[in-house]
Amino acid sequence: MKPVFKKIRLPRKVMFLIAGVLVLSGASGAFAVYSGKEAFLGAMEPDAPSLSGLACTTIETLKMRRNGQRWIRKYVSTESASGVDRVRTGLRIAGLLAKEEKADLYQVVVLDAAGPLDRADRRGPAIGAEVLFAPDPGKLSGMSAPFVARYNESKANTVGLFYGREVALSAEDIKTTLTAMDDKSDCFDPVAAAAAAAAAGAVGSEGGEHGEKPAAAHGEDAGSGEVPAEHGAKAAAPEHGAEGSEEHVGAKAEDKGFFGSMLAIVLGGEGEKPPAEDHSADATAEHPAESSAGEPAAH
Repeated sequence: MKPVFKKIRLPRKVMFLIAGVLVLSGASGAFAVYSGKEAFLGAMEPDAPSLSGLACTTIETLKMRRNGQRWIRKYVSTESASGVDRVRTGLRIAGLLAKEEKADLYQVVVLDAAGPLDRADRRGPAIGAEVLFAPDPGKLSGMSAPFVARYNESKANTVGLFYGREVALSAEDIKTTLTAMDDKSDCFDPVAAAAAAAAAGAVGSEGGEHGEKPAAAHGEDAGSGEVPAEHGAKAAAPEHGAEGSEEHVGAKAEDKGFFGSMLAIVLGGEGEKPPAEDHSADATAEHPAESSAGEPAAH
C-alpha cells in the first residue's frame, strides 16, 4: 500500500505561505527570548525614569513657625512627568532645602504645570507627588519616620489633576534614589529670575551714566605713576593653577556631601548636617502659618 502523503501535492503558493508563517513565528520567539517577557507584552515604559527627576518650576515657597517649630513648604510643578519622575524631583528639591536652611520639617509638593493656581486648591487630586523630610521625626505628631515620599501613579488630566492609585516609597527605595542622584539643580524660580534681571538692568544703566568718571580717574592715576588698587589686587592674586585646584577640591567636597544629612538619617549614621539656623532673622519676614498648614501632609 502506497503512502497517502505521496499523493498529496500542495500548490507552490501555499508552500511559500506556510514557510513565511514559520519564519515569522521563529522571529517572534527569538524577540521574546532576547527582549524579555515584559517588553514583548508591552508592559515596559518607552522611557525610563530619570535618576534625579526632571526640571521643575518653583510656584511658591512658604516658611512658617508652628508650636515653636520651623516648617518649609515648597510648591513646584513639572510637565508631563510620570509618578516616579515626580517623586524623585521632590526628593531632589527636599535635599536642596535641607542643605540651604535648617528646619524641623521640609515639605515639597509636586504639581502639574496645568494644575490649579490658587493655594487653596493645591490639595487632594492636584498633588502628583509629595515628599516630607523631618530630621527629628519625634518632634512632629504623625511622623514615625524621617521620610514620607509618595506619588500618584496616574497621568495628569487636561486640568492638571491626578486620579489614580497612590504609591508610597519604602525607606530602601528612598535611600537608593538619593544615592543614585547625579543632578543637583534647583527648580527654575521665575520671581527670582525677574528680580535678578531687573537688578542687572539697574546696575547697567547706572554704570552707563557714570562711565566717563572712572576713565578720567584712571588717567590721573596713570599720569602720576601710581598703580591703581585694582591692578595691585590682581597682581597679588594666586596663580591660575592653584585657584583651579582649590575649585576642583571644593567641587569634590560638595559632591561628596550632597544629601549627606538626609542619607545619614536613612542609614542611621552621622553625616553632614544642615546649616545652622540663623536666629537673628526676623520671624515676621516669613509667611504666617495658615489653617491649612496644620498638618504636615497636604492630603
